[in-house]
Amino acid sequence: MHPTQRAILDLARTRNLGTMKLREIAFAIDEDLPQTVKYHLDKLIKKGLLEKLGTNDIRAVNPESEIDGLVKIPLLGQANCGQALIYAPDDIQGFLPVSPSILNTRQYQDLFAVQAVGHSMNASDIDGKSIQEGDYVIAKKMPFYEEGIYIVATFEGLANVKRIVMDHNNGHVILQSESLDPMPPIYIGNADIDRLQVHGRVIQVLKNPKYAVTV
Repeated sequence: MHPTQRAILDLARTRNLGTMKLREIAFAIDEDLPQTVKYHLDKLIKKGLLEKLGTNDIRAVNPESEIDGLVKIPLLGQANCGQALIYAPDDIQGFLPVSPSILNTRQYQDLFAVQAVGHSMNASDIDGKSIQEGDYVIAKKMPFYEEGIYIVATFEGLANVKRIVMDHNNGHVILQSESLDPMPPIYIGNADIDRLQVHGRVIQVLKNPKYAVTV
């Protein structure tokens, strides 16, 4: 995310930007040009990170509540379901609007989504659904991980969706693929475990429309 957009979004969490002039916003975020503020303000509204509720009402979206009957789940970009070749962003790219009746949880806090890239999890089973390329993977942030669960994790800043397996005998953490094609796992030794960051447990898969069954 552009630093100016991040600064505007941070300000919007404490102020109603709709009541502020562009010059006031620019002064508050230490930006010289009001037109630069307008450009990035429009970008944030287009991304869905800000909501323009009226002429004098522009606020940051609260992903922990229902808006217009939809839960807006933060979308953190893409995570690879193959080799870890895609860098995971460290901020919200937008929101995935989902009807509450679709979600298998009523605890919306700490949910996030990534879009799957690759085919190494196309034989996985999350409530009867596999993860195909383009699918949206819904995860819940967690302070720890358990053996055998599906996770969204980064290693050296590279994002992956995998099943985590503990090899206690050999002192390895294994990030296991589940694919219809042979896919090698990722082995991480105890000496490097601090470079692995588990962001959340996969709780649901929302199918990309290209894989959805039409009726």
